[in-house]
Amino acid sequence: ICQKDGSIGVYFLIKELNGTIEFGRAISKDGKSFVSERCEHNGIPSYYVMNNDRVERFSDGKLYFPVARHIGNQGKFEECSTSMIFVSEDDGKTLKLLPHLFALPCVNKDCVGMQEPGIIEHKDGSVRLWARTMHGSQYESYSYDKMETFTWPEPSIFTSPNSPMELARNE
Repeated sequence: ICQKDGSIGVYFLIKELNGTIEFGRAISKDGKSFVSERCEHNGIPSYYVMNNDRVERFSDGKLYFPVARHIGNQGKFEECSTSMIFVSEDDGKTLKLLPHLFALPCVNKDCVGMQEPGIIEHKDGSVRLWARTMHGSQYESYSYDKMETFTWPEPSIFTSPNSPMELARNE
């Protein structure tokens, strides 16, 4: 992702020895040499999952990191995940967890919840969050008020097995 100063930013996850996941970034001014560092965040220690090419810069200049969180302890984490969004105003140096949690009821141990979320800002300013589920389709949630609120997650028109999906604006 192009940083505000024109440098290149690559964002990634770091698996810790205790099984939790932390956020990292690598920054380059020339595309040849990168400086890596950990990102600070206010999320609880968890096993986070973020797919490739999911960090998005919106029209407000902020970076948005859609992730799925698996809660657990002692290196053992639940399959059932909750999707959430971290936001950064400083190109990923610090991440702040937004208050929205996107979850589906998990009534049996085979449930995966809402995994591998993605987020996109539409030209009209609305925001779409989607995630894979085991319910035969991607589930989606929308915000029409600059992410103050989101709709309840519902099945989308995109049918799929429990697999990820990528959306991109073509505007």
